[in-house]
Amino acid sequence: LFNMVLFTLFATFLCTCVLPLLLFLAAVKLWEVYCISGRDPSCKSPLPPGSMGLPFLGETLQYKFLKMKVQKYGYIYKTHLFGSPTVRIMGAENVKQILLGEHKLVSVQWPASVRTILGAACLSSLHDSEHKHRKRVSAPFSVTKHVLPGPLNDQSFLKKLMACWPGETPSFSIGLKARNVIHAKIEENIRKKMAKRDTSDQFKDNYGKFKHTPPPPLRPPPHKYYTGMKSIPHGLRFRCDLRLQSICDTHDIAEIFSKKDEFNPDRFMEGCLEKDSSRFGYIPFGGGSRSCVGKEFAKVLLKIFTVELVRTCDWELLNGPPTMKTSPTVYPVDNLPTKFTEFYDTV
Repeated sequence: LFNMVLFTLFATFLCTCVLPLLLFLAAVKLWEVYCISGRDPSCKSPLPPGSMGLPFLGETLQYKFLKMKVQKYGYIYKTHLFGSPTVRIMGAENVKQILLGEHKLVSVQWPASVRTILGAACLSSLHDSEHKHRKRVSAPFSVTKHVLPGPLNDQSFLKKLMACWPGETPSFSIGLKARNVIHAKIEENIRKKMAKRDTSDQFKDNYGKFKHTPPPPLRPPPHKYYTGMKSIPHGLRFRCDLRLQSICDTHDIAEIFSKKDEFNPDRFMEGCLEKDSSRFGYIPFGGGSRSCVGKEFAKVLLKIFTVELVRTCDWELLNGPPTMKTSPTVYPVDNLPTKFTEFYDTV
């Protein structure tokens, strides 16, 4: 009887603890196999080290442990974030190869949510011959849109047009009269447009612009492949998103500035860079063809804001110096409550 009770307890323990654990480990392993199943079978290059986390969730819930990932796997590793297989890249040299290798190593595309809204066949999602064909088809519209009549702002014409419909259900003869009035207005607009410029010459100019304009960069490549820099052989193909959300991490590991955690605005003054070993070591506005077009405007705006803030008021942090977090962007944990006092004798 004692042996039977002991066997029952052991079987219950296996069913309630060990079996679910084995099923969970099997699910994690199958999830990792599924995530990396999109790689090119003809390519024998290894994937970057890393793990895909929990099934469906990936490692999104563990986003704050990215520094532990760097210590374990290095500056290049695979993971699963925000519902998509991801390869994280950091370090000035690695980021440099990515930013300068667009359309060679990687290509930019819209997020999955945007692609769902715009559609897979939208102009920004096409590439190569399909993209060229769509641009060629849409080129004549730049001419025809100026020929077609625009908004009807002529009140007298609107009154005359509305007079053609005396009732809610006009008869066929009244509809024909209305059509004649509309056609006459369209012909008048066309004659005015034709008198202003030569449409055929304008069409040739527009076609020449479209013909010699390079295609926009927001388009996926035929095969999405991401090279693991120096440690990963060239030609690795992997169905995933390459997210450059590691700019802050790149700044942390760069050797351009010493004592990065100290507040020292003078380090950004011209000529004060301590070690300008790479222009990709500090890239708050991106780099390469993806450099922010408004970075100079942003710099001027921040300078003016800082000068006016210092000149016109004083402030006090209610909770003292805050603790900062950097995921996914830099922000204070307490929302930085601040009390401002205006200077009344400002110059």
